[in-house]
Amino acid sequence: MVKKLSVAFVWHMHQPCYKDEKSGLYLMPWVRLHAVKDYLDMLLLIEEFPNIRQTFNLVPLLLDQIEDYANNGAHDLHSKYTIMDVDDLNDEDKEFILSNFFAANYGHQIEPNPRYLELYNKYYSQDSTLDSFSTQDMSDLMALFNLAWFDPLHIKNSQEIGALVAKQTNYTLQDRIRIIELQRDIMRRIIPEYKKQLEAGKIEISTSPYYHSLLPLLINYETARTSHKGITLPDVPCALKPFAQMQIEASIKRMEEIFGRKPDGMWLPELCIGNDSLKMLMNYGIKWTIADEAILARTLKKDLTRNYRGVMEDPFDLCVSHAYMSNNKEISIVFRNAMLSNLISFEYANYNANSAANDLYERIKVAQDKLNMSPLDNHVIVIAIDGENCWENYKDDGIEFLRAIYTLLNNDESIDVVTLNDYLSGVKIRQVLNSIYPGSWINANFDMWIGDATKNMAWDYLSRTKDDYALAIKNNNYPQETIEAAKKQLLVAQGSDWFWWYGEPNNSGKDEVFDYLYRTHLINVYKILGLDVPDYLEVPLEAFMGKPSKHPKDLITPNIDGKEADYDCWANAGCIEVPQSPTLDTKMLDRICFGNDYNNIYLLFDFNKYFLKQTSHYDAYPPELFVYFTKEQSQYYSSIRLRTKTDSAPQILKSAFTHEIQIPINNERILPIIFSEAADNALWKVNFAHNINYFHKDIMEVQIPFDDLKIQSGEGIYMIFISCRANIVSQVLPLDNAIYIQRP
Repeated sequence: MVKKLSVAFVWHMHQPCYKDEKSGLYLMPWVRLHAVKDYLDMLLLIEEFPNIRQTFNLVPLLLDQIEDYANNGAHDLHSKYTIMDVDDLNDEDKEFILSNFFAANYGHQIEPNPRYLELYNKYYSQDSTLDSFSTQDMSDLMALFNLAWFDPLHIKNSQEIGALVAKQTNYTLQDRIRIIELQRDIMRRIIPEYKKQLEAGKIEISTSPYYHSLLPLLINYETARTSHKGITLPDVPCALKPFAQMQIEASIKRMEEIFGRKPDGMWLPELCIGNDSLKMLMNYGIKWTIADEAILARTLKKDLTRNYRGVMEDPFDLCVSHAYMSNNKEISIVFRNAMLSNLISFEYANYNANSAANDLYERIKVAQDKLNMSPLDNHVIVIAIDGENCWENYKDDGIEFLRAIYTLLNNDESIDVVTLNDYLSGVKIRQVLNSIYPGSWINANFDMWIGDATKNMAWDYLSRTKDDYALAIKNNNYPQETIEAAKKQLLVAQGSDWFWWYGEPNNSGKDEVFDYLYRTHLINVYKILGLDVPDYLEVPLEAFMGKPSKHPKDLITPNIDGKEADYDCWANAGCIEVPQSPTLDTKMLDRICFGNDYNNIYLLFDFNKYFLKQTSHYDAYPPELFVYFTKEQSQYYSSIRLRTKTDSAPQILKSAFTHEIQIPINNERILPIIFSEAADNALWKVNFAHNINYFHKDIMEVQIPFDDLKIQSGEGIYMIFISCRANIVSQVLPLDNAIYIQRP
């Protein structure tokens, strides 16, 4: 007899605070656009399946912004432009529209709409100018951008929305005004629908700290040292613990106001967890929370071993409930299956929906089979992911995939698809944890939010503003509403997104907007309290976001021997720290260093040790590393010869290149590199007469003569790095701008 298995989907819905208090406008449209694409249809879809129950984690800040659009007539820059008469647009307005209204998935939102594709191709043509676009072009572009974000369910269920999508061209001002109003209609349905399904017992609603703050770091920066011993922390001491408490209190209160009940669960933002934050949740009566499987592995000090397909050898530890105990209090912790969660987030969009659903179902059934011999009766697989950002990478916004996996699970009598409360209420025996390893869902540390010089500066600014706020409150008799208004600005500035986008390695494409909003919230604290604004807050932190690690400080001439790296020789090199790729494979590289002297370019590839353990000359498809170069002036250019998993490839891969270095990776022996040059008709020809030198042992060091690249003194060249297997791209570095090296 097959033992029943619970499967719990937890969808995390969150957007940062995009509102500019000065103008009253939201500076980015993502709350509105994801509201018409994700927040409602995810609920409507599960109504088709009587045996499917799910948990939705709703961040109060997101709900506030949805209500602002739905009930207060709020606008973002994009919606404001959308309802403008095109005859009133000046050149600056047109530049903004052309630069921002193609922000959609090419393969699934732009290409299927012939008129949108026509405008896209016109914009990216070499001879495109503002004058290339007529007033009708501008009107159509604004309409099509907004229509592209409607979920297919809404297009199917609304004759009016369907007709507007089918129109494709000749959109009027009245059409565009109506499109925005139709979006507001959908937004007005979101919170009532969550209430309805909550009351019906179809869903459970959990929440997060109000402004999506990182509790472990607010409580104590030093927590970050546990998971990264050598991390550099901010200069200003952290004293933000009271604000962590405020974030939890405000969140619980807001959810009770909206839904009439206190949430049992709390998803800590970015799954950042620590002992102090767990104790804080217990003090507020929170019954459960979620962490990543990597946190469990480090807490238990054991490997959660998987085979070559990513199937866990022994899923027991991951598939049971754990109880964190402290001072006679406890909180349940469930640990998400990172493999299954990341397959949905980052991989399955590249495959046929039914094939992907069957693969996920098969992996669940394999785990169920392994758990059949367990001494316990209650096991759960937790799939916990961002509930909105991945779906535009799927055909039809993921509906086909979700419907397929829900059908398989709904019809399987040996599987219960449950809320976390459903599962936890039936658990009789839990595994006790007296301590937990602190970290997040990425690399089980906090490096994405602290430790980088620019991130640390942002934390310093927050701490200084908090100190000035506290001193002003102590020395002045402000009205309570003034204190609360200033405090709110401080709380907003504690959101995780500000620190995520600052510094390395992430790039939003709109870092300057995040920077402006972050500093504005801090500036508002001073203005509300009638204090002088510090000069440093007037200077964009964006000015410090020049990706300094990507620029060599001076010439270098390292010894190329591939042994233990003499990092003193690389001290002045540029360096890219490579984050763990949130896909199936272990990342190939931890770091890339680069620099040059008068005659050569030098590269250092610091490989991830776990990746190297997996490489062998017996591999049917050995991993490879490619370096692509582009000269500023060349007779021939060619495209990369690699394949991508999706049509949503990084824009930088669409560039043309002049040179290619192909490096097979093997942990057991040194394999020859292949150096190629662009040739006529966009072909590549191999150049055997090169003097490229490289060694690979624990690390790989490469010496590339400028002469082989035909670079003279004073000339420069651009380069990017691509890791791949079977000629399929795994990772591209950097994603934003190619690295530039100039020969002295």
